[in-house]
Amino acid sequence: MNSFRVFLNLVQRDLKVLKKRALSIFFDNVVLLFANVILFGYLLPAMGMSKNLIGPLFVGYVVMAFFEIGFSLSFKIVDDIKFNRFIDYQLTLPISTKGLLAQYTANFAIEAGLITLPLLTCGILLLGDKFVIVQTNWLAFSCMYMLSLILFGLLFLFCSFYYRYKWFFHNIWPRRLEPLFLFGAVFVTWKKLYAFSHILGVAYLFNPMTYATEGIRATLIGGNDFLPVLPCMIGVTFFIVVTWFLLVSAVQKKLDLVVPQKKSCS
Repeated sequence: MNSFRVFLNLVQRDLKVLKKRALSIFFDNVVLLFANVILFGYLLPAMGMSKNLIGPLFVGYVVMAFFEIGFSLSFKIVDDIKFNRFIDYQLTLPISTKGLLAQYTANFAIEAGLITLPLLTCGILLLGDKFVIVQTNWLAFSCMYMLSLILFGLLFLFCSFYYRYKWFFHNIWPRRLEPLFLFGAVFVTWKKLYAFSHILGVAYLFNPMTYATEGIRATLIGGNDFLPVLPCMIGVTFFIVVTWFLLVSAVQKKLDLVVPQKKSCS
């Protein structure tokens, strides 16, 4: 009970910090919203893009925003571990390490939700009939959206704790995040990719981003052009569990002084 109370207090602290940034987040959202409405609603159709591709690619852009927000979060944590060490204070609080990681994940989910959900909903409204919707399953969309937020939060937390400081800043984006992003069905629907190349289609199924992107498309847009909702939810849930265990292990190795360190060979 005491640990849960600390968790709520930490979340409340994060909300206060976000409240101070509310105006900045609002103006950032407005700029992003109108820039993307112009791009997806006018420029791309004028260049010959099919109307049926506007919605899936716009959803892909929202997933790209998850990457940007997640990278910002991981940047702050890596910087704190290296210099400020505020996390050392947090570890002294009556909350378990797993509880602290859950709070970090909740922080990402709240911030990413405040940025991407208005972008998604207002973008759909402004795009109008250019955003073709067959049938939206709001309950399934809510579940898929929350699962995706948790997945991205855990993924970037893992990157923060697993990689060394210099390697993170020099190599994390080109060697890990960009391949994960580009080969995650963000700019192409999985069924069209699979029709083009069965080998590529199967390879994309090993990327958790494929399930997150296709799942949001399937629940929000509907129709038969995307991976079915249930396999996407199962896939995202599976990668959440795997990433969680990897994250806990990485945190223990980096922060837990009780864990014995392996002796280096001279």
